Amino acid sequence: MKISDLVDRDAATCRAQDDLRVAAWTMQRAACRSLPVIDRLGRVVGILTERDVRLAVTILDRAPGAITAGEACGERPDHRFQVDLEGSTVLAAMRKRSLHDAVIVDRDGRFVGVVTLDDLTAALRVDIDDPGRALDTALAGKRGPAAAFIEAATW
Repeated sequence: MKISDLVDRDAATCRAQDDLRVAAWTMQRAACRSLPVIDRLGRVVGILTERDVRLAVTILDRAPGAITAGEACGERPDHRFQVDLEGSTVLAAMRKRSLHDAVIVDRDGRFVGVVTLDDLTAALRVDIDDPGRALDTALAGKRGPAAAFIEAATW
């Protein structure tokens, strides 16, 4: 299952030039703790977290309305994944990196959407509930003795 099949394309974002008041309001409205920050061309320039907002206001010693999301966000390239990846690949990377959500981008780095660990895990469990699909997933790209044995035993 491709990550493109699972991504939430309507996820909340903010623009790099938005001030932190707008970003905080967006987080509250969307009930989320982080937002992808998008430049004028739709590319992801970073991810803004609640912690980033607090730190920026404290460290920069400016009002939230005088600080942009682009100034305050962390780059966080390990939170970004290409839209054409397999869901199982993204799930493994998210677990390894202890991520709760991931930003999905196209080949040019433009925002596509967000996928959560819970959504990804639930979707891949559906594959396990469908034995034929689970077997296809397990065999995809594997040509070792175990894969050959499973193929022979099931056909």
